[in-house]
Amino acid sequence: MEDLLFTVLVGATVGLIGGAFMFLPNYIKLKFHKRRARNGNFNSAHIVGNIYYNGKRFDKAIPYYKIVLNAYPNRFEPFEHLAICYMKTQNYIEAIPLFQRVGIEEPMNANNKFFLGYCYFKIGDTFNALKYQDAAIKLDIKLRKNKYITTE
Repeated sequence: MEDLLFTVLVGATVGLIGGAFMFLPNYIKLKFHKRRARNGNFNSAHIVGNIYYNGKRFDKAIPYYKIVLNAYPNRFEPFEHLAICYMKTQNYIEAIPLFQRVGIEEPMNANNKFFLGYCYFKIGDTFNALKYQDAAIKLDIKLRKNKYITTE
């Protein structure tokens, strides 16, 4: 029942699956891909993870992104999404190594540095929080308005 309500609320998001599925009832699509994901289909796991991620159900997206990463540990996007899911569910310790991995793949990703610093801030590591916050702001000055540590 929870999935049914969820799919009604984020119906447009499920359109990411593609043209042929566009008007198939969202609940059926979600159930279809969840079943395939549980059977090890990483494409369906990625679709379900993205549906939950885009619907801001980060806690429900986590296991599906884990399926994708177990099958394909070198895919970049699930690392970033999984890191954000952990951060949004306040599991900062789990998010940090994932954001670090994203930083290796995309060293100029300002948002990644900002989120990594935020996770350090939330666990009380002010030194690393400030380091990554400053690095993010150097890459994207617009992030200055979202500072989590003020040194002025």
